[in-house]
Amino acid sequence: MNAIYRQCAHLHHLELARCELTELSIKSLAKDLPKLMFLDISGVAGISLTVIEEIQQKKPDLMMRQWRTSAEKFDPNDNGLRVPRRVIEKEKKKGKGKKKK
Repeated sequence: MNAIYRQCAHLHHLELARCELTELSIKSLAKDLPKLMFLDISGVAGISLTVIEEIQQKKPDLMMRQWRTSAEKFDPNDNGLRVPRRVIEKEKKKGKGKKKK
């Protein structure tokens, strides 16, 4: 892992949503990537609030995105892109309703 961290030393933004990670790996990422400013770990099971708070205390400038409760689940129709599938489908429907000239 150290070789990976050395290659990613200038990484600012990392999205690991719905990945299978351990608390140790999340702590290591936060510690060993010095320029990391944003870390998305939403939907990563097994990451406790204690670990998230510990990371935030050690690296207060790091913005972290995570789901904190079981009620906040991901949309199964979300395609994983910045624009959720439901928005794309809505735009497609609008386009079909327009008359061709």
